[in-house]
Amino acid sequence: MNRIGRIDSLLLISFSARRAEARLLPVSAEKMTVAQKKAPAEVTAPAGGELSGWLVALSRSPQVMVRTKSLGDYVVREKKTISHQLTEIAILIVARQWTRQYLWNSHRPAAIRAGVDENTVAAIALGKRPGGMSEDQNAIYDFSTELLNTHQVADGTWTRAVARFGEEGVMDTEGLLGYYVLLSMAMNTSHTPLPAGAQPQLAALLP
Repeated sequence: MNRIGRIDSLLLISFSARRAEARLLPVSAEKMTVAQKKAPAEVTAPAGGELSGWLVALSRSPQVMVRTKSLGDYVVREKKTISHQLTEIAILIVARQWTRQYLWNSHRPAAIRAGVDENTVAAIALGKRPGGMSEDQNAIYDFSTELLNTHQVADGTWTRAVARFGEEGVMDTEGLLGYYVLLSMAMNTSHTPLPAGAQPQLAALLP
């Protein structure tokens, strides 16, 4: 492992050794700007009102929150180029890379419900390549991990992904990964806590 990798691992161990206190709490109604009061109506269900944990940080910039949510609506729910199962695998890969407990806790059960094998989920949680995946699962795993880890993809990885998902599907996958990387950055830097009663499920990645 190179020096940067060792530093990353030490940081993960440091962060996992304690429950960091949230840096950004929900803004009280009397302190909200006009834009902050308007934005939640655009990103939550009409019956709701309370922001989910990941939206609390983004609410500091209402335009970022609204536009990010719009991207999420498409790449998570509306796109037709890759299946819900493959979507959940990609999300778990991002959650593991960023050790984002909030994201993992909400999407691990979603992945199981979508038909992702529990052994596959367990391997991703350990930062290992799962065995016994389908060709589509292998393609999404290779593309996602290679892009996230090296910031590019080899010709063979690109060609296989395009062959299975089309050029639109590859761009949709990149949008999906980018969306969850943004959420992970926002939640990690603001120390977004887990929901009440939830426990961390991801261990720190050791050198």
